[in-house]
This record gives sequence, structure tokens and C-alpha cells, in this order.
Amino acid sequence: MATKDAIQSELDGLNRTLASTELKNDSKNHDQILHDMHNLQRQLQKVQKEICPFEYVHQEAMAYIGSDRAIADITWSGSIFASSGGVAYFFWRAAYLSMCFSSRNKTVSRS
Repeated sequence: MATKDAIQSELDGLNRTLASTELKNDSKNHDQILHDMHNLQRQLQKVQKEICPFEYVHQEAMAYIGSDRAIADITWSGSIFASSGGVAYFFWRAAYLSMCFSSRNKTVSRS
């Protein structure tokens, strides 16, 4: 956004300069300002294409809170399922153990 604002302020300044009466008789400066304005407009269009709106994507959350209890916030079929207590603890424990014993953690022994 800062780049877009900087380019826009430069364009505004060149536009004011172009509109001034001093440059209307000087065609060389007039053409240079028009060329600079064209380049800045192309840069502005490029920057505006790169800017996309923020879109929030909810990631699941699980936390162990002690005494065999946990909380879980899980997206299921497009809706968010929130749970706490023993059921969430067993779900958290299953996810935790599956991460501990995954194939990515195995090392290859070389004999």
C-alpha cells in the first residue's frame, strides 16, 4: 500500500506541474512530464494487480490444559466444532501420538 500511495502522490505532483501555466509553452518539458506520467501509471497498474484482499482461513487449534483435559477447535464439513474436556483430550492425544510416531521422524540406520 505504501508503494501505491507513493506512486499516486508522484502522479498528482506531475499532474499539478503539467497544469501550471509555465510549462504550457515549453513542449520539451511537457512531453517529458507526459512520458513520466505514463510510466508511473503503468507502475501503479502493476502494483494494484499484486495487491489482493486479506482472506482469513481458520486453522484448527488444539491444546492440552492438564488433568487429562484439552480444548479443540476443529473445522468439520465447513462448520467449526469446538469441544473441551475428556473427548477433546483423547482427540488431542491421538493427534499428538500420530505426530510422534510418523514416518518422517524415523531415521535410517546404516550398518
